[in-house]
Amino acid sequence: MEKAKFSFAWVISVIALMAYSYISFMGTVYLQVFNVSLCVLLTLAADFLVLLLVRLMCGAKSTRWIRLGVIGQAFFGFLVFAILLGSSVLFTHFTRIIRQNDNIKEAYAAAVEDARTMDEKYDEYVRSRCEGYAASLYALPPSSPEYKAVFGNSMSLGFTKKEIVSKCVANLGKLLKGKNQAGELTEKRGRWLADASASVWNLSLPANIRDITSSVNLWLENYKKLSVKTYTGESGALPYKNTSFNRNISVLESLCSGVKGPSVLAVILAVVCYALILLPWIITPKNIASVGGDFDDVVLMPDEDE
Repeated sequence: MEKAKFSFAWVISVIALMAYSYISFMGTVYLQVFNVSLCVLLTLAADFLVLLLVRLMCGAKSTRWIRLGVIGQAFFGFLVFAILLGSSVLFTHFTRIIRQNDNIKEAYAAAVEDARTMDEKYDEYVRSRCEGYAASLYALPPSSPEYKAVFGNSMSLGFTKKEIVSKCVANLGKLLKGKNQAGELTEKRGRWLADASASVWNLSLPANIRDITSSVNLWLENYKKLSVKTYTGESGALPYKNTSFNRNISVLESLCSGVKGPSVLAVILAVVCYALILLPWIITPKNIASVGGDFDDVVLMPDEDE
């Protein structure tokens, strides 16, 4: 009967450890310091260490094959509690993310939408700038140097003012568009949009956040470099900006980052899990033969004179 209880205690211990470590594992993933594979290895290593320490404590309590004594068992128990208490920071981090699930999904969907419409917004910027450029060309005074630079040679060749303006506007549009690489970005957006409605339990969400942030910022920087170019007779043009994406990403990063100290709930759960994890050691019967010094088993022989 004791053996059955002992085995069942180990089942409870492992389940409690797995449940607590999984939440802590998710918190590690959302730290975005390590990749998912490394987070898995770190979590498994911590679980193995905890179970090994508990097994050694049980062995020291029930037999004499490990001479740890009470102090050694207490030290190993302290190590187990320290691991759980340290994990409570990660546990707290993910439980906070769970509470922010709806806000994270909303901010993530908004960021993905900004990424999806980024080309459209830049096209609108180019169109607006070309319209402004055309209007400024028509408004140039005939006596100004800019007018002569734009229309002088072309009009002498028989081109009309409208034709010259149309050609200048078309050249400005090509200059601002640069090399068209929308295909690569569209493919990435497809992957992001596929996970746009993913919950915080999705392991790929932190990686998607990093991917969308780095990739879109790279393209925004590319658009900004293109937009600073000017064509003949153009002045006062403002570079392209997309403040909505950066704003949504900032909200998203603030929701998913910012590690704080362990909450009261996390500490309480750590203590409860600690008791459940030590359940095999708690119910392990103490070997009476192990009580006492190393010479308790020595049998004294009677004197020969007796």
